[in-house]
Amino acid sequence: MLLATLLFSGCASQKKVAKIPRPSATTPVITTHAPPSAQHSDTATPPQKQPDDPIEEAGSALIEEGTTPTKSWALLSRTTTLPIIDRPRHFLKISQHLFNKGQYEQALALLTQPGIFTNKTIEHSQRLLLLGQIYLKTENPKRALKVLGQIKADWREVYHQGQLLKAEAQLLTHQPISAALTLLRTANLDLTTHRQETIRAGWDLLTATHPEKLHKVRLNTSQDELAGWLELAVIATTSRESPAYLKADLEIWQLNYPQHPANNAIVPLYIQQKARPDTIALLLPMSSKYSEVANAIHDGFMTAHKISQSTGKVVVYDFGDEPQLASAYYKMAVEEGADFIVGPLGREAVNAMANNPDTSVPTLILGSNPTGTKEANIWHYGLPPEDEALFAAQISFQAGHRNALALYPDNRWGERIFNTFERHFTTLGGTLVESARYPTDKKDDGALIRRLLGISKGESRKQRVQSAIGPLKYVPKRRADADMLFLVATPSDGRLLKPLINYHQGHDLPVYSTSHIYSGTPDTKKDQDLDGIIFGDLPWTAPSLAWIHSSWKQLADEKPITKGPLSRFYALGLDSYRLMAQLFQPESKSGFKWPGYTGLLTITPQGSISRKPIPMKISQGISTPISTLSSTGPQ
Repeated sequence: MLLATLLFSGCASQKKVAKIPRPSATTPVITTHAPPSAQHSDTATPPQKQPDDPIEEAGSALIEEGTTPTKSWALLSRTTTLPIIDRPRHFLKISQHLFNKGQYEQALALLTQPGIFTNKTIEHSQRLLLLGQIYLKTENPKRALKVLGQIKADWREVYHQGQLLKAEAQLLTHQPISAALTLLRTANLDLTTHRQETIRAGWDLLTATHPEKLHKVRLNTSQDELAGWLELAVIATTSRESPAYLKADLEIWQLNYPQHPANNAIVPLYIQQKARPDTIALLLPMSSKYSEVANAIHDGFMTAHKISQSTGKVVVYDFGDEPQLASAYYKMAVEEGADFIVGPLGREAVNAMANNPDTSVPTLILGSNPTGTKEANIWHYGLPPEDEALFAAQISFQAGHRNALALYPDNRWGERIFNTFERHFTTLGGTLVESARYPTDKKDDGALIRRLLGISKGESRKQRVQSAIGPLKYVPKRRADADMLFLVATPSDGRLLKPLINYHQGHDLPVYSTSHIYSGTPDTKKDQDLDGIIFGDLPWTAPSLAWIHSSWKQLADEKPITKGPLSRFYALGLDSYRLMAQLFQPESKSGFKWPGYTGLLTITPQGSISRKPIPMKISQGISTPISTLSSTGPQ
């Protein structure tokens, strides 16, 4: 039955997996030797010359187009005539051949045959390694983790390859710290030129994790080398913006871990990171109608500059209510010797910069890239609402929701956010069941919500039945074809809409939104009307996170903005300065990840700083990070 399954079953689909150092998918996991010769005749075909390796031909015969099932059956059947001691090697060889051609189901069927493989042999470990590769290719990382964890360290090369695949599976199951530590342990087994690549892959995962999580894992780690990696990652993610603090912390770390491999592989990268701009230009509309936002960014930026103990100076260029002059102010900053420019801020000012031919000075523009193309020395960073709409689609899909309703205001802002959510949610594989716009000048939206939730259809049916048979008992029910609702709203609109959703039988329908639903100022009495709403927000707004609470205390003398809508722009100023320190370095920047106050920040190849918020939920009127989602959020 097995052989028939192998011959006639279809090929499994392939999926591109995470880029972690790993053995090539087409590289055999075993070394084979010529098997004993075996006599064979095929009555359905003329006599054939005995092949040098009948198992090699058997594997090829399964795949080559035009090969008859009779011949394939006969060739594969030869394995049953081999001595028991030789069968595992030949099953592995055929399975590897099938795997290389993408026939994963057939390879899996061979590898899971009972009575072929014996524990504590190299063939058994090679089998587990190939099973792990198959499970990763067929999108089953949990099964891959289970089999790869059974590979013993007795067979060094197989174990090394298995650990690389294990790290990949851990990453796919949302265990980035575990994946990082697996890679760093595995690097000690690698005596090739790939060792440094493995170390850097593990290190990048650690430094893309919030210090709070690193510290928690460190408290439960007794192994000195891993503890050293975790402590060093905490230093790198908390002291990076201050050269003085970074140097002192690294010196203490080196005293504690003098023999640690990071002393040669990682520490020099940070010790050499001393370059700082002497003159920083900050282009903001300080005296415009956006002055409150501009001043909040300015205050955060200057606070970060002060605590960095930098000897450089910051020059502010105020282009006021004339965004078309942003390009002229930019040229002035260059002519006056700026080494790094932050700004301008505002869509019109950013658009005015689009045709600026001078990009000789590194610049962090506070706005989205209008062209979408990368320019030399130019990066774009901001808090566009599309980031949070995209995040809402991600976390709702990860939570298992596939059929969404959407409710958004009838204006350009609401449409931008809704379009981003719909595009990303459907790309992931979800379905937008129905959407509705609510007028911003009308406060009684009960009828609109009844239609969206399908209540009005039930009421129509009730009236038709009653007209036919008379009065009847009726309990309204919402539609059953949706499992979530995406709501775009300000705090005031949300406080009106969410109670209406609850009243019209939507109390058990998960509601996702963006940070615009929360004012940033705790108000338990008013925000109880928003209970249950899940949204993405800046870590800076979550003092329940230990590392944020610690930052608030450290900055207390600077009177940081920690509440209200402006607090988010203050955090933008803090992170802009800290990003500048990284962007000013001469080495390659694309792919750099860093947990900032505004979210997990990543420098993309297109020159944008992508931002991943953290998941929050309003409960009893309080906005709180969702611990069950945090592992897949700000890593």
